[in-house]
Amino acid sequence: MGEKKYSIEDIQLFHDQCGDCVASEAYGKWGFESKRRRIVEKWLNNICEGGSSIVLDVGSAHGQLTRPVAKKSKVLALELRGEYLLCARQNGLIPIRCNVAEGIPLADEAADVVVAAEILEHVLRPEELIAECHRVLKPKGKLIVTTPNLASLLSIIYIVFRDLPCPAVFQDIHFRFFTFRSLGRLLRNFGFSIIGTATNEVLPGYAARYIPKIGMPICKALDFLNVFLNAPFKRFGLNVMLLAQKEERR
Repeated sequence: MGEKKYSIEDIQLFHDQCGDCVASEAYGKWGFESKRRRIVEKWLNNICEGGSSIVLDVGSAHGQLTRPVAKKSKVLALELRGEYLLCARQNGLIPIRCNVAEGIPLADEAADVVVAAEILEHVLRPEELIAECHRVLKPKGKLIVTTPNLASLLSIIYIVFRDLPCPAVFQDIHFRFFTFRSLGRLLRNFGFSIIGTATNEVLPGYAARYIPKIGMPICKALDFLNVFLNAPFKRFGLNVMLLAQKEERR
């Protein structure tokens, strides 16, 4: 059998989390991915603490990221791929099949929270997607965005010491690239204010896990150091993570 071909719509929304729900669950339990999930979950819990909310998971993949908050809020999973939507339904989300790169099929001011995690790098026109997020959010609604950091320490190491682009950022299915500054500017241009910033890890400990015998101890040591480094050096972290609020346009 030949390699499966994807349309441009598939590629735009394709996530790194491939496989079934079990594979996705395992993927989310190690390294930088689990840290990213914990931060998003913390933000979501704080936002939805006051009661039931309408949450849009844009490019939801399997729905693992927003599954915890689905127990107390209505979470809509917006995805193109049918197998992802099936998993999202199993995880308690309400599936809506659509290509978010072409718009969000909801009315104006319909949602309290929009989560756009690891999706902006996959779309050709992220400006249009951010504009759509602003449109469907209620006044003072919250937007959570995460994306690979073009200026991460790992990216700098690859460029300086290997003269190569960092594979965590430059992939065939990534079309646009961001730093904390450029993503913050994009959100502000479309009527958002930044109310929270974070990263998952500055020191890429997960890369050491393949070293025989000493790999896991190195990972744990780097994880410990990240506790102290993530805040002051977040601009060099693997992922740009921003929490924004919709402001009224003047």
